[in-house]
Amino acid sequence: MKVVEIFKSIQGEGFNFGKEVVFLRLGKCNLKCPWCDTDWNKYKKIELENIIYEIEKENCKSVIITGGEPTMQDLKPLCKKLKEKGFWIGIETNGTNDVGYEFIDYIATSPKFFYKDLVKLNLKKANEIRIVVDNDDVEEYVKFCKKIENEIEADRFFLSPVEESETANFLNLETLAKVRQQLNEREEKEWQVSIQLHKLMKVK
Repeated sequence: MKVVEIFKSIQGEGFNFGKEVVFLRLGKCNLKCPWCDTDWNKYKKIELENIIYEIEKENCKSVIITGGEPTMQDLKPLCKKLKEKGFWIGIETNGTNDVGYEFIDYIATSPKFFYKDLVKLNLKKANEIRIVVDNDDVEEYVKFCKKIENEIEADRFFLSPVEESETANFLNLETLAKVRQQLNEREEKEWQVSIQLHKLMKVK
């Protein structure tokens, strides 16, 4: 598999905020978001057995498969092996590809506003949706979030600000607050705020 890195940290976003996990960051992506903090083209090809070995070395029974875009690779053999060894498995995906639900315990998807008119979402169901707010167009973001609600069945909904790496400041917070307020004026879904805890703690 194409692997960027394997490391233990905490989940800094979404419902599993604060959970200790091993991150398996896979290479390649089918999108190029301008604020992406991962160099997903710098990867090594690693055999499945060696990936499992590196994960087990971290002494943690929770794994989150992320990227890049992990669904660009065949995840079933990996997930099957991890499940046989008693791992909880989460995945983070942009939603452009469907996820094989077998062996996956938790799906977090982050459809990209930046590509709202350019790509089709093929994921139909997830445990949580996270939308990154990266500009100040409140009206367009509200429309986008409502559209995603109708396209992907989910249990939880989050809005996240972009973190500016040079200053470590979170951007678009005022826009995020206005979008959340308008969305939550309805009684349909509750949108919450998710700020990257690991960035505040200065950990990977």
